[in-house]
Amino acid sequence: MCEIINEYAKTRRRIHSWLDSKKIPSNDNIVGRIGEYYAIVYFKQQFPDLSIIPTSTTNQADYDFCIGSEKYSVKTITKENKAGSTTPIKFNENWNYLVAIKLDDNFNLASLSVIDYPSLKKALDANSLKQGRVPGIKKSFRWWKILNEHIYRKV
Repeated sequence: MCEIINEYAKTRRRIHSWLDSKKIPSNDNIVGRIGEYYAIVYFKQQFPDLSIIPTSTTNQADYDFCIGSEKYSVKTITKENKAGSTTPIKFNENWNYLVAIKLDDNFNLASLSVIDYPSLKKALDANSLKQGRVPGIKKSFRWWKILNEHIYRKV
């Protein structure tokens, strides 16, 4: 077992080093950082002259990067996530767009969806009310149906 843990530790160091070289904000959430990488690559492909400004290493701002004055929050989910949800999205208007990333079994990009804050909040609040629940200021991220209407890349 120690050998497997040692290999995992080496691989994590390699992943951290590679993501650092790409200037993806540093944290211990490798899946999240991989999602941020795919999001930044997507926007750079669409707009090559674009300047993407990552947030600081400790992300207290509720968003992950800026394009001009627009703030983007990235949430990533993988097939290995058995619960189907991940860290909460904070609905506080500190970001303008959600970039939702779905990764396949090999952590390759399966889907990328971009939706603006008002549209996502309105859809999720309406769904909560339909289910007899009070809309909240936090909601665990999952791949909601509305994201399928905003897919930019699907493999």
